Amino acid sequence: MNGAESQLESLVHEWHACIAERDTARLRTIWHESYLSTGPDGVLITREQELASIQDPNLHFSALEVVDFQVRVFGDTAVVLGCSRAEGVYLEHDISGDYRFTTVFRRYRDGWMAVVSHGTQVQ
Repeated sequence: MNGAESQLESLVHEWHACIAERDTARLRTIWHESYLSTGPDGVLITREQELASIQDPNLHFSALEVVDFQVRVFGDTAVVLGCSRAEGVYLEHDISGDYRFTTVFRRYRDGWMAVVSHGTQVQ
């Protein structure tokens, strides 16, 4: 794994830890201000909406980890393909399972930031 791939792998693991710990301040440094996510239901979610959802007291993760990870770097752009394993509840509904994600990162002067992401639960 080269330097960029290692940096991105560390960043994705940190991202997941931030979600589990509700560390939205750190997520603001990982997600670009124009970050957009497509949820499993196909709805587009802005960075601010995503940060608010992480703070929702009805959301609780007992475990959240990256279990598969691949990265492709194209200059200052990278595509990360991975799978997360979650154990959690939202509004008393079990949301546990594996989630496949695709995230595009862009390298800025201060480092890599996520610009778009899509996730879907593996059935």
